[in-house]
Amino acid sequence: MASKIINLTYTQTKKLIESNPNLKILDVRSYSEFKEGHVSGAVNIAYEELEYDLEDFSPDRKDPVLVYCRTGRRSHLAIDTMKEFEYENIYHLYEGISEWPYELIK
Repeated sequence: MASKIINLTYTQTKKLIESNPNLKILDVRSYSEFKEGHVSGAVNIAYEELEYDLEDFSPDRKDPVLVYCRTGRRSHLAIDTMKEFEYENIYHLYEGISEWPYELIK
């Protein structure tokens, strides 16, 4: 089955997180960036490690996954990797979290 990728704004992302308790949230920034502040519930797997750790993060490829980074560049690349692994429901915070207007966990 082909991957379904949906690009989201900040407001759409916030609504998705609040309305979907089964959503898996993937932060593909470096660990030091993650520690500076991340979306609540996010799991950090640096983009460079994604192909090695993706299966452990979400073995069910039908699970909805939100992916983000700082500006959207690395998360866009991560989506390509996720498509290769046949993940089906990918949500992308395409603007990254550099201007995230909501609370971040530190």
